[in-house]
Amino acid sequence: RRQAPEAGLRAARLLGGAGLARFGVDLVVGSPAETEEDLRRALEALLALPKPPGQVSCYLLTVEPRTALARDPVRWPEEEQLAARYELVDELLGDAGYRWVEISSWARPGGACEHNQATWAGGDYLGLGPSAASHLQGRRWWHERSLRRWLQAVETGRPALAGGEVLTPEQRRLERLALALRTPRGVPRA
Repeated sequence: RRQAPEAGLRAARLLGGAGLARFGVDLVVGSPAETEEDLRRALEALLALPKPPGQVSCYLLTVEPRTALARDPVRWPEEEQLAARYELVDELLGDAGYRWVEISSWARPGGACEHNQATWAGGDYLGLGPSAASHLQGRRWWHERSLRRWLQAVETGRPALAGGEVLTPEQRRLERLALALRTPRGVPRA
């Protein structure tokens, strides 16, 4: 996340050339330092790759409590700017044949990431790496957020877990409903 946009583009190019059937790319959009033209160029470069990603997720920059960003209001995104960036992403990806599959994600036909699909359906998934979450039959756990602490745990053979919980059937039902609201399928009228 701290690398220049060129590093992310280089990684997407490598993934596309590695023979993977499909892969996805996540972008964070809406920094006050980012111009509309910056975003347009980044998406156009991504879509111009020899094998572009099957799914593109564009998350609007969110100010989380107790972070460096939260302590620096000058760096906070403006709501109107975020809305305009979202509309631009939707337009550019739609013109490139991507369709909306979740509030922050667009995919080409057959290109949606299975991990994301399982997450949105309340299914089981395995997350790897710092801050990654996993879910298996109502049990959820997550890894250390800090790269340093995560690496220390992995290098010493300890679990890199930061926490976990067991969800009740009612919690799982409500989560499935909330997640389904983020997708084009929505929820059953009943």
